Amino acid sequence: MLKEAKENFIDSLASVSAKAELLGDVRVAPYAVIEEGVIIGKGTEIGSGAIIKKGSILGAGNKVAEHVVIGADPQDIQFNPKIPSGVRIGNNTVLRENVSIHRATQENMYTEVGNNCFCMVGSHIAHDCVLSDKVILANNVLLAGFVHVAEATFFSGLVAVHQHVKVGRLAFISALVALAQDVPPFMLVFGDRRGSYFGLNNVGLRRAGLKLEARLKIKEFYAHFYASNDKKKLLEKKHESAEEQEIIAFIKKSKRGIIKKFQQTAKAEASEQAV
Repeated sequence: MLKEAKENFIDSLASVSAKAELLGDVRVAPYAVIEEGVIIGKGTEIGSGAIIKKGSILGAGNKVAEHVVIGADPQDIQFNPKIPSGVRIGNNTVLRENVSIHRATQENMYTEVGNNCFCMVGSHIAHDCVLSDKVILANNVLLAGFVHVAEATFFSGLVAVHQHVKVGRLAFISALVALAQDVPPFMLVFGDRRGSYFGLNNVGLRRAGLKLEARLKIKEFYAHFYASNDKKKLLEKKHESAEEQEIIAFIKKSKRGIIKKFQQTAKAEASEQAV
């Protein structure tokens, strides 16, 4: 049975610390555990068996499904569990069954997930990751520590991402890829096990409102970039397109290097997404 407490609805079989803050119309299902110091925003739903640990902050309108774990200690053998840190999640984000998000390893820092994200069944976000708004992780995606993901990026099922990798805005990562290098904005990553630049995420770019002219400029830039023997000179060249400038800024900041271009056969080249 549900019992009402300060406009929240907490099942009698849930365990909610008196020192947790539930900010109105929060629904907590049976066998969920919410530890002290947790803050949960208005209208958030916590599913049965979910565990939200100390140091976690959730915004409004989130949906946390069954057996999600938020704020557990990081899987880092050098981590000192006495360090205060946590997880911070924005608004209107969906965490499906068995998602796990670990707290940061750095003192007083947070693993962060933005607004309107969708993390599907079994996906894992490790310590110190930062996900911007509208990121989608399909089933069993694995993000290692310190991964940074920009807005509206899509990871297909069973993608694994090496620690410290950065993924740019509106990128699309195909299934079963193991990313070990950075992915600049707007890319479709496909092909071999490590993932390669296959073309543009044209479906995502069109949905985001990028016009044909902008998409052609991005495609042309990447064609020149991968063909160039003097990439440094190309990056110093003036580019008027805002999207080109965004790509250049990303590449210049990369520390792990940029993924390679997919070595296409004539047949594969013919099947590349149309602009």
